[in-house]
Amino acid sequence: MSSTIYLDHNATTPLDPEVALAMQPCLIDNCCFGNPTRAHWAGIPAKNAIQQAKLHVSHLINASTSEIVFTSGASESVNHAIKGVVFSYLPFSGKKEVVTSCIEHPSASASCQFLANTLNIKISEIPVDEFGIIDLEYAADVISENTALVNIILANHETGSIQPVKELIKIAHSHGVIVHVDATCAMGKLTVDVKDLDCDLLSFSAHKFYGPKGIGVLFIRESLHHGLPGVNPRPELIPLIHGSAPSSAFRSGTPNLPFIIGMGKACEIAHEWNSEINRNLLAEKTQLFWNLMTETFGDNVILNGHSDPARRVCNTLNVSFAGTEGEQLLAKLDQVAASSGAKTEYILNQLGKPADIARGGIRFSLGKSTTTDQITETVELIEQALTKPNRQKINKLS
Repeated sequence: MSSTIYLDHNATTPLDPEVALAMQPCLIDNCCFGNPTRAHWAGIPAKNAIQQAKLHVSHLINASTSEIVFTSGASESVNHAIKGVVFSYLPFSGKKEVVTSCIEHPSASASCQFLANTLNIKISEIPVDEFGIIDLEYAADVISENTALVNIILANHETGSIQPVKELIKIAHSHGVIVHVDATCAMGKLTVDVKDLDCDLLSFSAHKFYGPKGIGVLFIRESLHHGLPGVNPRPELIPLIHGSAPSSAFRSGTPNLPFIIGMGKACEIAHEWNSEINRNLLAEKTQLFWNLMTETFGDNVILNGHSDPARRVCNTLNVSFAGTEGEQLLAKLDQVAASSGAKTEYILNQLGKPADIARGGIRFSLGKSTTTDQITETVELIEQALTKPNRQKINKLS
């Protein structure tokens, strides 16, 4: 048997060796150590390295390099998008509402709660069905000219369910409303094309697709560089972090050059890997995992999320085992890394799952290196863990 099995790629991924190699000159050899804002021999190579990284990022999401802003991660990007738009509209009497979904990542839901508590911003949450898909009719009813921002997660981090984002964006844009898309869980697993989506803002992190932790991207549509729509005069998008950045920049602070280079390389690798063939191979492994579970556990295993694999990202499987709490089961699976707990339970509650099923939710998220042997072994380990308590009880009675 394997010593350890990693099935928590939605939480974070291991650093790709090619990414580490690309970062190495900057970390070890003092290459590109200069401040990229300086036009001297040390600053110019750093500026060029950032531009090269932006090229890889923009190629991955079909954007322009001028639309790419590097951040410390998706949480900062999400906070910047939501708060920045709302802060920009504050001087205007309307635009005091944010429409979001009820299954967002905490970086979004907590940002919205902050705005509600401190600035009395109205937050409207779009409900979801039993598969975790937003109600577009409800969205159409609540989005209006008074809405400052629509925020939506492209693929849910717990269930993997993919949202009808393009349809939601059409509704929002018909009212002249800006849309921010959290693509963190989708990157490297879906084709994310900002022009095809027609989104205004988009966030993601490198560490979700084999890049370094502590670096993210906020895509800001070129048209927003000239002010936000819906009111006159058009307000500028307000930065979240202020400092000595040039007036044309959206984020202050000396750029984290090694990690920016790592982000660029991770995007380059993701663009090469993210083919239909590779996605299908990963989806087949995920489906094999589910098939083995149903064969082994029958009706005692419950699928959480969309029943159609095509409506989930290719690597994600969220399940509950009847009568078993997720965290307790994972505690017995000390060889297997997966996720459970309060965040999983909250999302499953929003899907209308019974309390015991929500508490039992476990998210298994596969990666490029996951093997069929590891999947088979994981199912065997789950079976052993589920039957072990009964055996212990029998031994005590005897």
